Amino acid sequence: MTKLREPGSHHEALQQSLAMLGDAGAEAATGKSSGHLRACSNPDETREVLYVDAVQLSAAIAKAGGTPPLLTHLRLACERVQPMSAPAPADPRALLLDCVEAVGDLSGAFRQAMADGSVCARERQQMRALVADLRKRSDELWAALEDPQEERIAMLAAEQRAAIDVVHNMSVAGIRRETQLKRERARRISLQARLAEKGKGR
Repeated sequence: MTKLREPGSHHEALQQSLAMLGDAGAEAATGKSSGHLRACSNPDETREVLYVDAVQLSAAIAKAGGTPPLLTHLRLACERVQPMSAPAPADPRALLLDCVEAVGDLSGAFRQAMADGSVCARERQQMRALVADLRKRSDELWAALEDPQEERIAMLAAEQRAAIDVVHNMSVAGIRRETQLKRERARRISLQARLAEKGKGR
């Protein structure tokens, strides 16, 4: 019988990752035995999954087109520590009235400045300040009319892509390092073999 893991725990995320990859896939991704990895997913065991193994497992799942459970667990854990809370949305009707008021202030200043047929430097500066205020209020109204749910989904999707890119880059670096170590081991074995051959010939 499969031992139950606490929902939302890293043990559950690791168990799901191993199920997605299978024993062979998990072993190929990490170089560790599937038995060792399953033990790391057991909350009763003292062993814990290493960060580098979690990265390799997540990279393999992402490469196969899946959503890495360990990445999802990490993001949700970070949100629990520091929730992604958004301020209460502003009322577009109140912001529209602010814009109308700003237009009225600008229109009144413009009429007053043009009363004598010319605009002095002080009046130009005043109107520029009123235009800047109108622009600010218009931007606030524009932002209030956007769909916050779509914006949040887009933000989370961007974070997911960035996280997958990081995992992929770390995975590539790990694979390169592993390849380099294998080459170095092969060179040492070859050198030892040549030295042994020379020893036999003496």
